[in-house]
Amino acid sequence: MNEICLSVLTYFDNQSDSWVSVALEMDLYGHGDTPEKSFSDLHDLVKMQLGFSQYKNDPDLIFRPAPVELFNLYAQVRQEAIRNYSKKKKIRETGDYIVSGLPLPSQSVINKIQKGFALSHA
Repeated sequence: MNEICLSVLTYFDNQSDSWVSVALEMDLYGHGDTPEKSFSDLHDLVKMQLGFSQYKNDPDLIFRPAPVELFNLYAQVRQEAIRNYSKKKKIRETGDYIVSGLPLPSQSVINKIQKGFALSHA
């Protein structure tokens, strides 16, 4: 079974003096003092949004893309991370940005979502 993941861009926001993690396909933003805390906050938000969408029986509440600039930045940072990996550098050496995937809930939860919800594989 393939795991379904959302693309996540994590960065340090100087204005709020905190880390921000963005689920690009859902335009949801988690915040925290560390990258891990912002990612955890985002994970909770994604679960809540999926549950709310299911409760409202409205699949359009799931996928609402973030601004295209964030997708472009994600692609750039991911490419740089892959280059660094091939050079055996640590991913953190890419700067203040981190790219990752956020797995959606288990397949049993996904199966409960009504037909018509289109989830794409990463």
